[in-house]
Amino acid sequence: MKTLLLFGWLVGASVTPADVIGFYDVVGTGDTGMEYRIVAEVREINGALHVRGTYGPNDHSLGHGFLQDNKFVVGFYGTLTGAAVYSRTKDGWKGDWSHDGRTYPERWTRRSGPTPAQQDEAPAVNPHAPGRAL
Repeated sequence: MKTLLLFGWLVGASVTPADVIGFYDVVGTGDTGMEYRIVAEVREINGALHVRGTYGPNDHSLGHGFLQDNKFVVGFYGTLTGAAVYSRTKDGWKGDWSHDGRTYPERWTRRSGPTPAQQDEAPAVNPHAPGRAL
């Protein structure tokens, strides 16, 4: 019974913004074939999902996401510009991202709060301004 409930939770439940909003430890493999570790934050600002990946103090990439067919889809910009798509897991999200036509795996595991590097810059003052993100 426990397995069926877990399976139903992973597959049958609709994903909502509340399922995505939060802080994450991210592990992935990039175009060099090397593993990387970063932290990410997802916020909802006026109905839009804003994503910020943090590599270190004052070193971030930004993105915007949406939910479709129980997937979390993100377009990102910064050092690299690209897109990613994730499926919900028991403790976060798992999917692939790309900036060059090839796909690279990535896993997001929910964490309880921000790291010091994630707290180094305030969110946008005016979230209504065009082109503004976290």
